[in-house]
Amino acid sequence: MTKLTRAEVMNRASFLRSNGKMILKFDLSGLESIDEVKKVVKYFSTLVSNMPKKSMVGLADFNGLIVTEEVTQELICLAEACSPYFRATAMIANDDATKSLANAVINHFGKINMPIYQEEALAKEWLFTQ
Repeated sequence: MTKLTRAEVMNRASFLRSNGKMILKFDLSGLESIDEVKKVVKYFSTLVSNMPKKSMVGLADFNGLIVTEEVTQELICLAEACSPYFRATAMIANDDATKSLANAVINHFGKINMPIYQEEALAKEWLFTQ
C-alpha cells in the first residue's frame, strides 16, 4: 500500500470542460485503504464547500475502489456534504461491488436520479446535458 501524497490527492479532483459546460470529477478509482479514502474525501469536501450552491455537475469514479461498510459511510457523508453544490451527479462503477456501493449512496437519498455508468464517456455525455 502506498501513501498518497498531497499532490496525488489534489489530482483526484479535476474539471472537465466541453461546450462551455464543466464537470467536477472525483476520482476514487483504485483507492485501497480507508485511510486513502478519508484523505481524498476530506479534500473533495473542502474543495466543493468553496463553490457556489447548485453550480456544478459531478462525476464520481468508483472503479477499483475498495468496498467496505466504512467506505460506504464515508461516501454517504461526502454526498450529504456536497449535495447542496451539485445540480446533477453521475457515478462510474464497473463491477458488482462498486455498483452496490453506488446504489447504497443513491438509496440513502431515496433513489434520486443519480445514474450509474460503466464508461466515463457515457456518464460525461449525460452530465453535459444537465
